[in-house]
Amino acid sequence: FLRRQTAAWKARHVARWVAISTPLGGSAQLARLFATGDSEGLPVSPSLVRDEQRSYESNHWLYPAAYAGSPWLNFPLVRTDAANYTVADTAAFLQALRV
Repeated sequence: FLRRQTAAWKARHVARWVAISTPLGGSAQLARLFATGDSEGLPVSPSLVRDEQRSYESNHWLYPAAYAGSPWLNFPLVRTDAANYTVADTAAFLQALRV
């Protein structure tokens, strides 16, 4: 949101901005969530919650971002015998998962 505002708008409306534990560049954990599901330590198979988790809009927003300066740009989020996937390969990764 703030990236889209002018400097004048921010000077008028924002006195301070504090981000606490905010994954602004995204979270690598989401690659595992989309691939296998993530039971987050609960005693349930990750595959049982995978389809539901894939449907959450917030999980798509938290997927690592591919913008200039992103720490994830060239980092392989997923490594398999067949391919490695970076954020630039997100579409191919999700297609391989049939998401």
